[in-house]
Amino acid sequence: MTIFTEKRILIFDECIFMGRLLGSIIGAFNVGQLTICNTWKDAEYHIKEIKYDCIFCDWSKWPDPELECLKFVRYSGSANDPSTPVIIATGFTSLPQIIAARDIGATEIISKPIAPSHVFDKLYNSLYNTREFLALEQYTGPDRRRKLNDYAGLERRSDTNLEQCDIDKLLAGESIESN
Repeated sequence: MTIFTEKRILIFDECIFMGRLLGSIIGAFNVGQLTICNTWKDAEYHIKEIKYDCIFCDWSKWPDPELECLKFVRYSGSANDPSTPVIIATGFTSLPQIIAARDIGATEIISKPIAPSHVFDKLYNSLYNTREFLALEQYTGPDRRRKLNDYAGLERRSDTNLEQCDIDKLLAGESIESN
C-alpha cells in the first residue's frame, strides 16, 4: 500500500500501550513518518515544529476532558498548521462528547477499541476526502457538513409546508414521498 508513504502522522496518547497499538496499525499502512508522543509537552513541541499531514489525539481524563491537543492545533496560533486534520480516538462516545469534539474542530472521531479498518477509513477520509477548512470567529475546523451528491431524500429547505399526515408519518418514523 503506497498511498500514505509520503505522509507524516503524529499520534498523541498518554497511554503508552494505546499509542503503540495505534502506531502499529498506522505503520502497517506504510506511512512515511510516524511520531508517537505520550506526553502533552512532547506532542506540543512536535506540533509547533513539524508540519504533519494528520494528527491522532487521545481523548482522556474523563470526566474532565480537555481535548488540549485539538484546541492547541485549532486555536493556539502556535501550531505549525491549524488546518491539519485531527482524528480524536476515544472511548467516550455519548452524543454530548461527540458534539463537543465536533464543535472544537475534530476532523474525524474514532471509537475505542480501535479496529484497523476504521483507522484506515478515518485516515483516508481525512487526507483524501477533505472538507473545506473554515476559520470563523466562533469555529475553526473542517466544514461540518459532509457533501452528499445526488441527495434523494426530502428537501427540508423547500418553501412548501408539510401536510399534517406527512408530519404524523415522520413523527412515527415512517418515510414520506417527496413531490
